[in-house]
Amino acid sequence: MSIKWGLIGASTIARQFMIDAVRAQADGEIAAVMSSSEERAAAYARENGIPAAVSNLDALLGSDI
Repeated sequence: MSIKWGLIGASTIARQFMIDAVRAQADGEIAAVMSSSEERAAAYARENGIPAAVSNLDALLGSDI
C-alpha cells in the first residue's frame, strides 16, 4: 500500500526537495499538485510526472486522488 501525497503549491522548493524525497520512499507516491492557477497546476504536473492537477483544496482533499 502506498502513501499518497498531494502537493499544495506548484513551487520550486517542492521540485527541488520534496518530489524526489517522497519518491525515494518505498511507499511514497505524489498523487496530485494544487495551485490556485489551473494552468500552472497542469503544467507543473506534466513537467514533474504527477498524475493529477487541481486548483483548490476541496478538489485535492475530496477526491479519490
